[in-house]
Amino acid sequence: MGIKEKGDKKINNKLDCGFKKIIDDYSNLKEFDIRIIGEHLKEGIIIIDSNGFVEYVNDGYCSLAGCKKEDILGIGSENLIKDLKIVLSKKNELYSIVKFEKTGKTTLSYSMYTLDYQGHINKVIVFLIDISSVKDFHPEPGEVYSSKYDNSSDVRYSDILARQEANLNLIGKSAVIKNLIYYILRVAPFDTTVLITGETGVGKEVVANKIHKNSSRSKEKFVKINCAAIPKNLAEAELFGYEKGAFTGASENGKKGVFEEANGGTLLLDEIDEMPYELQPKLLRAIQFKEITRVGSKKPVKTDVRIIACTSKDLRRLVDEGKFNEALYYRLNVFKIHVPPLRERTEDIPLLISHFLSIYNEKYSKNVALTDKAISLLQEYRWPGNVRELQHFIERLIIISQPSQLIYHDEVLNILHNGKDKEVNQTHENKGLKEILSEIEKSILENAIRSTKSTREAAKILKIDQSNVVRKAKKYGIKIQKEA
Repeated sequence: MGIKEKGDKKINNKLDCGFKKIIDDYSNLKEFDIRIIGEHLKEGIIIIDSNGFVEYVNDGYCSLAGCKKEDILGIGSENLIKDLKIVLSKKNELYSIVKFEKTGKTTLSYSMYTLDYQGHINKVIVFLIDISSVKDFHPEPGEVYSSKYDNSSDVRYSDILARQEANLNLIGKSAVIKNLIYYILRVAPFDTTVLITGETGVGKEVVANKIHKNSSRSKEKFVKINCAAIPKNLAEAELFGYEKGAFTGASENGKKGVFEEANGGTLLLDEIDEMPYELQPKLLRAIQFKEITRVGSKKPVKTDVRIIACTSKDLRRLVDEGKFNEALYYRLNVFKIHVPPLRERTEDIPLLISHFLSIYNEKYSKNVALTDKAISLLQEYRWPGNVRELQHFIERLIIISQPSQLIYHDEVLNILHNGKDKEVNQTHENKGLKEILSEIEKSILENAIRSTKSTREAAKILKIDQSNVVRKAKKYGIKIQKEA
């Protein structure tokens, strides 16, 4: 198979403007983007690593070649593009004619390369366009297609990326949201571990779910487990499963852990900072070697799981304090996404309000609305519980409102303070300071528990121990939902 170099004037003169535009589009893409759009294009795409092995192939290539992905992935590229060594040795971006015997299709290919930080070739990316339908065109190896390629009906990569951004359905138009979308779309196609950080209630689980939905594992399970909700003595069994009779109270049939449940899919480890320290080395091994051992067994079980971890804590600080395994931290922190608090994207609050109004008006068969001043007030509020607190606030607002009520500024202000300020002011003359402070404390505690629906999350917002939240809730007769 002959290959001509891109710099050849004869080739450049023969290439029509349609094909040139495609090459220009591809040349400006990063590998992240190429993988994102790859499954949406009829053109063939393969990516070859520095050792010459195929690490990515799209459906377009399989259609052109008449093969399956599993037949191509991992094989030596010399079996596909015989003159690829020219690219590897001379660092040339090359055109060539590639004809597939199995399908009889003739393609025009373009090979480009990426470099690592030392200037060595890191990846070779090959694009192939079907030119079989061009009339009166019978190329020989080394010839280059010269005209009449019609790409007017093709979907370009910019359209695909825009459509994928819309499909993410993240509520907001702020720079923060656009940045989140950027990172979600770039990391989703890869199986790399992702660490999502951010305050309680910002939507870390939503981001994790979007990563899964936009990955190659989207049709498989998305399993989530809250590390803080697992009793320490059962944590290993929950993660890795257990065999029959492994411990007192164990199921007679044994049980799969979340790693096995998520096999082939994605496992979300929420509040990873709460993972028992003594179990962290086993978790590291499970992630690193892709195998687990059930409690009560000595037989390792292979697993294929993509790991996403979430935390509201500073894991680096916990490592420095000896409270989190350093090796596990580095293994989780391969790709980090930080979700900023709601107070840093207040321009998104009106859109979120509209979204939650729509959801809960439908749920409770109402038609409640807010005035512009009321919405502005909610934009000024700090929202310590972030999006989750705003969501519960809107739900509570709709529940207590008339079916078609228009909510004004003063009413929102009153509800934000839970009506307690007015009540305390009217009655404080007959009460001592201790009693007044108790009423205020009860009001704050009720709001925190109601907005988070969890004593652990309420404790984080109030910056006190969970045991104090439970004790005070019992003292004031505040009902607590049973937590898993």
